[in-house]
Amino acid sequence: MIPNLVSRRERRRFSRLQRVQSDRRVAALPEDYFDKLDRMARDQAQTVIDSAKAKLTNTLDESISVTSDVLAGSPRAAILEEADRWKADLIVMGLHGYGVWQRFLLGSVSQAVVSHANCSVEVVHRKDESNARAA
Repeated sequence: MIPNLVSRRERRRFSRLQRVQSDRRVAALPEDYFDKLDRMARDQAQTVIDSAKAKLTNTLDESISVTSDVLAGSPRAAILEEADRWKADLIVMGLHGYGVWQRFLLGSVSQAVVSHANCSVEVVHRKDESNARAA
């Protein structure tokens, strides 16, 4: 109910806005859009993790067990929380090699982990393909 203090002209304008706002046809995204997006990201991450796990399992001695998991949330927080939960002695992580502006805009996960980890951190730089071919 519209209050009595609103003039007829304002009441008409308000009621039009109210109908537009409650019209479901105005919605731009399907209701399950973000759920599907989350599932796709998790599936893609699981594919990458499964591939890396297979490579490690085939390369390492059978006495070394390899486990994997896909965690949701900030990579910085997930890595630090898991390392604390495992009581890790060492975290080994790769470095994308972003430039100054990309690090400024995106932040550096490796820098955050190095700065806040309760254990040693080894940051492995990616080989430059031109140097790898020359070697």
